[in-house]
Amino acid sequence: MTAEAPLSTINGRILSIADEEQARRFLHDYVAFLEGEGEPHDIAVEIARSEVAWCFAEGMTRQQRAMWERVIHLGRPQSLAAAVG
Repeated sequence: MTAEAPLSTINGRILSIADEEQARRFLHDYVAFLEGEGEPHDIAVEIARSEVAWCFAEGMTRQQRAMWERVIHLGRPQSLAAAVG
């Protein structure tokens, strides 16, 4: 991932992931990338979470949405920052 990568490329990658292990790896790598760009960890996590959630309306299947909801801990009390960190 590069700083020049357009959001459409990132969104395309998110939409192409259908395996939970790959999703977790992508989320971890994306957060690390954002941190490398200077974002504090908690902010990087929220950016990554928001980007994934935005893709829910962009053609994800019901199974993909359920997988990503587990990965980004939607509706759970656990902090995503703790899960990714």
